[in-house]
Amino acid sequence: MTPNERTGGLTGTQLKLFAMAVMLIDHIGAFLIETNVLNAPAMALMTDFVPSASWMRWYWVDFALRSIGRMAFPIFCFLLTEGFRHTHDKKKYLGRLCLFALISEIPYDLAIAHTPVYFPAQNVFFTLALGLTVMELLEHYKGRRFISFLIILIGFLTATVCRFDYYGFGLLFILAFQKFRDQRSGLVLSLAFISFCMGPSELFSLLALPLIFRYNGQRGRVLNKNLFYVFYPVHILMLYCLSAFVVPVLPL
Repeated sequence: MTPNERTGGLTGTQLKLFAMAVMLIDHIGAFLIETNVLNAPAMALMTDFVPSASWMRWYWVDFALRSIGRMAFPIFCFLLTEGFRHTHDKKKYLGRLCLFALISEIPYDLAIAHTPVYFPAQNVFFTLALGLTVMELLEHYKGRRFISFLIILIGFLTATVCRFDYYGFGLLFILAFQKFRDQRSGLVLSLAFISFCMGPSELFSLLALPLIFRYNGQRGRVLNKNLFYVFYPVHILMLYCLSAFVVPVLPL
């Protein structure tokens, strides 16, 4: 999947902005509808274990939002591999990911569980930081297959046991973009397989591939290099405030 460096297509900035938009759509479903509607006892009215019509309507709204949102993660994985290739300071890049993983964790825990500390789930920055670390280790031990296998296995288990966002499959997503950079068919097949293993709904993530394939190899206009890093915890914190203090009093 060699980028076509020409005028036209999509720049890295345009891909990132699109991913941020669909991530917001996804999180509206996850942190507002699922928390306040689908998982709220008052809304899940049951008659002989059959969900109410109101609950089902909200279920399909949530399904649509979250299906659209599946496109965000593949784009961020792809941009991570691009950043890995082009950054001049991988340690600084990793440090920035780790810093915002820590900054984002309390807002993420508040949004997902309404508590500032929630160990069963960690935000996506941890997944991206792990992916960057594993790519660096694989590059260092390139050609040493057994060690490379152990690195991937340990990374997969770490992400799964620590419950990073997307678990170990998120790491495999990142590595698929790294491995099949120049092989579109291999990338599509590998991502389809990983997505299916995660759950059939994750197959919607493949909708991001036509956009990624239009990447023109250019960074594009840099609005602010920390825009995504700041946007992630800020938008999650805002959604938590809506979820906790505004949405519960609305006549849903």
